[in-house]
Amino acid sequence: MTFAVIGATGQLGRDTLDALVARGVLASDVIAIGRNATALHEIREQGFQAVAADMNAQQSIESALSGVSELLLISGSEVGRRLEQHKSTIDAATRAGVRRVAYTSVLNAAAPGLLIAAEHKATEEYLVASGLAYTMLRNAWYTENHQQDFTAAATTGKIVSNLGDGRIATATRGDLAEAAAVVLAEKDKHDGTIYELSGDSAWNYHEFAASAAEVLGHDVEYIAVEDETYAQQLQSGGMPADTAGFLVALNANLRAGLLGTTTSDLATLIEHPTTPLPAIFRQWNAS
Repeated sequence: MTFAVIGATGQLGRDTLDALVARGVLASDVIAIGRNATALHEIREQGFQAVAADMNAQQSIESALSGVSELLLISGSEVGRRLEQHKSTIDAATRAGVRRVAYTSVLNAAAPGLLIAAEHKATEEYLVASGLAYTMLRNAWYTENHQQDFTAAATTGKIVSNLGDGRIATATRGDLAEAAAVVLAEKDKHDGTIYELSGDSAWNYHEFAASAAEVLGHDVEYIAVEDETYAQQLQSGGMPADTAGFLVALNANLRAGLLGTTTSDLATLIEHPTTPLPAIFRQWNAS
């Protein structure tokens, strides 16, 4: 059986390749597909097949998928363009004879009002309609998205955000990559399944600050600010107004708890508890 990972040169993709090998999949049975030539060379050196292809160039994807049975489609990073990229990739997979596509969606993708859900939900619907076997991996918000807040806590003793008291059920890339590897490697077992992959518990920034303080050994203060104040702060740091506006709106979703749902799906798939905040904080503090 041949496996493929589209988006293999990104952080989640690289972690998934490692997790597949850890589960006993031969590196030579995995095709890593991506655009970063340097990363592809490094991946090839590890024994994987590595193919340069671009979701914006459908024929390149179709050629890369020749002989592939099980495909992990890691969602594209170009917000606003990725739905068409995903559709093109699913069409290419159909023509190439791929049996199943596992797609990395977002936790609570069906929830109304979630800013980042629309393209994911539309991709899910297109994949179901394609007739291919599918598995939906609705990934939690990455814990790593908040590493800069831990860095701020370490250097200034303060964390500033417009998240209020909102709770987030984050998970680490490593845990999510492990789940993707499990689903990809276990042929037939996960067909037609939707997994809501969250951390075992949700946290808010008061708890984040307290945990950071314990790891760092000094006080950490969380300063909750209004949306407008946070937008101004982001722009004063050089962020374009449109990007700042998007992040403020996204944080408002998080503040409302739209990514705060917890399930046991992730821990069940990886067969161990998900990585808690103190554990990842200790890793960051040691690096």
